[in-house]
Amino acid sequence: DVKIDDADLNTLEMLKEHQKFLTKLLVDKNSFIRKNLVAQTIPFLNRSIATYSAELNLPHTVTFQPDMSCEITQIGRDLDHGNLSNGEKKKLNLSLCLSFRDVLTYLHNRVNVLFTDEIDGGSLSGINIESLISTIKNKAKKDNISIYIISHRPEFEDRCDKNLVIRKEGGFSNIMDS
Repeated sequence: DVKIDDADLNTLEMLKEHQKFLTKLLVDKNSFIRKNLVAQTIPFLNRSIATYSAELNLPHTVTFQPDMSCEITQIGRDLDHGNLSNGEKKKLNLSLCLSFRDVLTYLHNRVNVLFTDEIDGGSLSGINIESLISTIKNKAKKDNISIYIISHRPEFEDRCDKNLVIRKEGGFSNIMDS
């Protein structure tokens, strides 16, 4: 006779079911625990969005609601993300990215690096590029973080502490200057 001891298996199955239950409490939009966590974080998120929007000269008010829906208004008029110009979308997206990063830092441990790729997307005019660069530099200084910017825009040259020029030739990227 072979005796099978499935106690370990049963323990793991119970643990798995418990973890599924906990995941549902945190992910289900109707969960009271999730609603409570979100409600505690929303005011911080909205203040952060307002700060970055002002720094980037975005004329809109962007507010997240407790259900994580987002309202965009300008002079009392409701707008949709699709109603914004490409430049306004880029500024709003940057405001949101930096704000959500602030929330993660607020809730968890500090992260000392930020990588961006084509942060302006070619949609910003000169004065808006200047406010973007200023916002990024202020963020780096205020939070004591390193920010790496990948851009094809000449406005970024010589505005950063260090610049690397990378050229792709024959299917390979090479560092030209350092």
